[in-house]
Amino acid sequence: MIWMISGAPGAEDADGCFVVDTATELGTTDTAVRQRIEGAFEVTRDSLRNVLRRGRPAGELPADLDIDAAVESLFTTVLGLRVRERAGHDTARLITAIDFAIGSLAPARNAGDLGFLCGERRPGNHSCDNAIP
Repeated sequence: MIWMISGAPGAEDADGCFVVDTATELGTTDTAVRQRIEGAFEVTRDSLRNVLRRGRPAGELPADLDIDAAVESLFTTVLGLRVRERAGHDTARLITAIDFAIGSLAPARNAGDLGFLCGERRPGNHSCDNAIP
């Protein structure tokens, strides 16, 4: 999930997220802006939803996982992480939060089994610092 916060490996630094910046500054004051922000946010939600839907049939997530609730939880985490990244917080601390969020999806399993969220399997290493799904 770190790629959702800091961008693709090797990409130029983006100095934060324009959508998050706009949402916090103008999101409630202008209907047109709010609609565009929600559209951009829905792209992120859809990406998370697609990844989670792939993980459940593969047995990497509990069969009874509430996908919609998990999407909202991860989406909120992503937004918070984008703000923290913009504020210059240490990447290692952001990865700790990501690992916890991913691990909470399947508490009975090892978070390292949830490599599909990173786009690859990395046994024993459950931080997603270099992967893009």
